[in-house]
Amino acid sequence: MKTIGVIDYYISEWHANNYPKWLAQVAQEGGSEYKFAYVWAEVDQSPVTGVTTDEWCREYGAERCSTIEEVCEKADVIMILAPDHCHKHLEYARRVFPCRKPVYVDKTFASSYEDAQAIFALAEQYGTKFFSSSALRYAAELQEFSDVQNAVVTGTVGIFPEYLVHQTEMAVKLLKSPALRARVDGSGKQWVCRIEAEGNKTATLLCVRSMPYGVTCEDSQGNSKHRAIVSEFFPALLADIVRFFDTGEVSFDVAETLEVMRIRDAILRGEEDHGTWISVKR
Repeated sequence: MKTIGVIDYYISEWHANNYPKWLAQVAQEGGSEYKFAYVWAEVDQSPVTGVTTDEWCREYGAERCSTIEEVCEKADVIMILAPDHCHKHLEYARRVFPCRKPVYVDKTFASSYEDAQAIFALAEQYGTKFFSSSALRYAAELQEFSDVQNAVVTGTVGIFPEYLVHQTEMAVKLLKSPALRARVDGSGKQWVCRIEAEGNKTATLLCVRSMPYGVTCEDSQGNSKHRAIVSEFFPALLADIVRFFDTGEVSFDVAETLEVMRIRDAILRGEEDHGTWISVKR
C-alpha cells in the first residue's frame, strides 16, 4: 500500500472529507492501494465543521504530523489541498516540492498567474512532478467534443474567484487555443465572461448561482451540440490522480494549467471594469 500525505489549511473540508472514499474506490478498481496516511493542517479546528485535526485523523485512520516536512518524509506521495485557500498553495509548495515526490495540487491551482509561474519554477528547480486541475476537466461529456469553434459553458458559482476555475478549465480543454482577451458582463451575482482565442475561437462562461454545469459547442462547420454534465467527474479526477501517482505521468499538457490561470486573471481584472476587454498575459 502506498501512503498519501495531505497538506491542508484546515483538514475537515468538503474535499478532504470526500476524497478518501473515492480514492479507495478507484484505486481498488485499478489494482492499486492508497491511503490518506499522514496529515498536516495549518489551522487545527475547521471553521466549517468544527472538527479538529486529531478528530479527523481518528475518523479516517490517519496520523497527524507536526510539520509539513514530516509529512513529506513519511508519505510516498503528496496532496496539497486547501481548495478554499489557494493563496496558500505557493507557500506550501515551497516546503513540499523539495522532497521531490509526486504532488497533486488541488483547485484553484494558485491565487494568481504570478504565483502559478512560481510554482512551476519550483517544480523545475527540484525536478518535482505535479499537476493540478478542476474536477470539471474530467466530465465525460467533454470527450464528445473535438472540433470546437465556439463554446458556451454554464455552471454554478458561490464565491466567484473560487468557482471560476471550473468553467475556465472546461473552456481551455474545449478550445485548445491560446486566449487573447477576456471581458466580464452581467449583473448582481450573475457573471457572463467572454473569451476570444486564436483562430477566431470564442468561449462564453455563464457563472450563475444554482445553474447546472453544461456545455454547448459549435464546430467549424456551424453544427451545434449541447450536453448537460451529469457524469461523476470527481471520481474520474481521483482515478487520474491515482494513475499519476502510479506512473508519474500527467494525462494532459500541464501548460493548460497556466492557460487557465492566465484567463482567470484576465477575467478577475475584467470584473473590476465590466464591459472592458482585458488582454490575457502571455
